Order: sequence, then structure tokens, then C-alpha cells
Amino acid sequence: MSTPAPGDPSDLSPRGQRRRAQLLEALEALLDDRPLAEIEIDDITRRAGITRSGFYFYFPGKSAAVAALIDGVRDGILNLGVDWYDPEAPDGPAQIEVAIRNSVAFWREHASLLVAMMDAAAVDEETRADWDAMVTHLAATFAEKFSRDPIASAQLARAGVAVDEFARLLLDSSVGVMERDVRSIVARGTPEPGLVAAMLHLWQVAVWPPAERA
Repeated sequence: MSTPAPGDPSDLSPRGQRRRAQLLEALEALLDDRPLAEIEIDDITRRAGITRSGFYFYFPGKSAAVAALIDGVRDGILNLGVDWYDPEAPDGPAQIEVAIRNSVAFWREHASLLVAMMDAAAVDEETRADWDAMVTHLAATFAEKFSRDPIASAQLARAGVAVDEFARLLLDSSVGVMERDVRSIVARGTPEPGLVAAMLHLWQVAVWPPAERA
């Protein structure tokens, strides 16, 4: 059996997958205590109970481990609203409520990692490209959903607003609010009060005005 490439979990044994996951869990746990720049590989291996050489079996360096964590978060964010993203799924207002609640809970669960990811995106071109690609993908799924929704598409057409531009603006606003929320958690240990209700109101009023649903 060939040795897997560092950072590639596809050929790992179940034990190897568990050890790789332990290293990533240790790194994310350390992010709760200190900035990414202050975390060393030895810190990660001590926390995970795995040798330094063991770390290098799975990752070529700390940045690769961070990238693996970011991939997991990106996949988690994309999967949160998979039912709502389905262009054939009915009842947008009810589905978006579930998607928003799940999204806020996920961001809060991974607050330290998301703050580290956004900080890295501000200075690292590759991380910024990954983040932008994720947001662009989400905006495209929103635009498709709005285009197929009779209420959303009709009210946007009446306003003369392009669906794709509206979807990106709404998403950027939501991401900005959730970034403020996770930064509050990291800095003060408390989330933004009333965030879920405010976001839900914004989406429901912007996309499905009550008068249109009556």
C-alpha cells in the first residue's frame, strides 16, 4: 500500500483518518486560546497527543493544516442550506428560516476558526481566493433560487433589480453581520443579541414581502 500524500485523507486507513482529525481538532481548539500566528506545530502535536513526525505524515506544514480546516468549514457552510438551495424546493420563507438558524449556529460553533480564516483572507491571496470563491458560489445559488421563485422574481423585476446583483448584496450583508457576531464571540465571549431574528426579518421582507405573500 502506498503512502498517502501529506494532507490527502483519501487513502488513509480509519486509524489514519482519526489521527488526522485529532490534529485538526487540536488546531481549532488552540485557536480558541490564541491567534493563529502564535500557534506552533509543537503546540498542535502536544494538544493532539501525536508526534511531530506524525504531524508531517498528514500535513507538510501548519498552513496546510489550516487550509484543511478551512476546507471543512467551507464544505459545512455550503451544506447548511442544501435543501433551500435546491431550485425545485418549495416554500422559500420556511426553508430560509431553517437555513439561517443553522448557519448562525455553525458560525458560532466555529467562531475562532472563522475569525482566523477572515483575518488570513485579508493578507493571504490564496485564502482570500478560496473565501471569495465560496461566497460567489453561494450568491449564484441564491440568484438561481430567487429566479425560480415567483414572488421573489416578480418583485425584483418590478423594482428593476438584477437578480444576481441582489443575491450578492443580500449575501454580503448577511456575511458582514455574521462576521461581527463571531468577532464579538472571540473578543468578548458573547454573540450579537437578536441576530437570528434580525437576519430572518431582513431576508423575509427583502425577498418575500408580507403583502406579496398575503
